[in-house]
Amino acid sequence: MVEPFPFCLPNRSLLIEGKVNGTLAFGRWLHAIDEEAAPILDRLCGEWALNLLGAAPWRNCTVAWWELVWRLSGMARAVKDVALRRAKLWLLPEGGFYRDFFLRGSQGPPSGWPCTSLLLLRSWHIPDFFDGFWGMSYNAYKRVVTQRLLDVCAHRDMQAKAGHYIPLSHLALCSDGPCALVEVLRVNTSWGNLVALRSWTRFRAGLLLLSCKGGRRSRASVQCCIFRGAFAGAPYQHVIVYCPVWDEYRTKAVEAFRNLPVRAVERLQRLLTVLPGEEGFSKMVEWIGVIDTSRRQFWRDHGVTPIF
Repeated sequence: MVEPFPFCLPNRSLLIEGKVNGTLAFGRWLHAIDEEAAPILDRLCGEWALNLLGAAPWRNCTVAWWELVWRLSGMARAVKDVALRRAKLWLLPEGGFYRDFFLRGSQGPPSGWPCTSLLLLRSWHIPDFFDGFWGMSYNAYKRVVTQRLLDVCAHRDMQAKAGHYIPLSHLALCSDGPCALVEVLRVNTSWGNLVALRSWTRFRAGLLLLSCKGGRRSRASVQCCIFRGAFAGAPYQHVIVYCPVWDEYRTKAVEAFRNLPVRAVERLQRLLTVLPGEEGFSKMVEWIGVIDTSRRQFWRDHGVTPIF
């Protein structure tokens, strides 16, 4: 799906959300009641997220889709479709064929869609439109369902992200607040920075290999910085905070910030959570884009492929 050369990640992410997800939405309200739907839909969503970021299949897909601001899992999207489909059926005029068929099915066999879809909503703690939402508009109910699904997914994803600590704890890097991939399209940003935003996102997700052992990939606890050759126990922190190779870029980026924390971990967190529109965002994205370009060149020179 994704070719290994730079592209505008925010636009690609929106394309997946709008086109691919929109295509899947056709009939998803029906397939969602299948017992095997959840792992299939979640796996698809995870594969798309990892593919967009050029990550290996074994990487944490929850971290990937949070970086892409996909707050609903694949199954959560299907549950939303089910809830909204039921709401549309409830809102049909009385005496209509489809509404009457739906009502009869609700009193019929438990294996039918009306009953199993209601059980699915209950399992996700989503209220049916019939449960006290009469008088509420369809769009208002849609907002209620979406928010409740976001809350459920945020709780589940927190557990999945809890063990991800590269470059920092992802719980500290990614919150429910504004996100770069969304905000960047609302401000005046150069095309170069839009392209470099993929490197920025991959850096935050811990997907850039910035250390080695003898010019090779390694799982050793202490490795060498690929740019300087010095020992680097925490390569991401080393590159951004300490590595002298990047002194010029570091100075330009840090000058745009005020009152940066002294501790290296806190400083790295502040630099990686800057948002579009804030001073320093364009400098940080440009810098990490250059870091990523140099990283790819290093591994290409050492015969390591594929390089994303």
